[in-house]
Amino acid sequence: MKPSTAVALRSVEDLADSKELRAVISTILANAPINEHDLRCAVWSFVGVERRAAVPPALVITRLTDLIDDASAVPLSSRTALTRRMILWCVEEYFGHLGGDALAMDASRGGARSTASA
Repeated sequence: MKPSTAVALRSVEDLADSKELRAVISTILANAPINEHDLRCAVWSFVGVERRAAVPPALVITRLTDLIDDASAVPLSSRTALTRRMILWCVEEYFGHLGGDALAMDASRGGARSTASA
């Protein structure tokens, strides 16, 4: 028996949501310095929409990395690290949260902190 190659049709609203979220991610990537909290939330939202539409995870990752490649404001020296973080966030959302409180913010530093004990 051959594996199914049927492509799920997406609604106009779903396609519009995906396009809008890609635009949000692109806008965040165009601003220096990048607000990582906003970027992470936008990536999670985009990945959630794509997952619910049964888009394969490899294609979701490709779409995210294309957004990074198109972002001229992201210096080449930091693209690899940013790409790794965005792929991690993609995996977290697509397959389930990996642990810790990812959105807990340390107000004094403005960065994410883990609440998991060592």
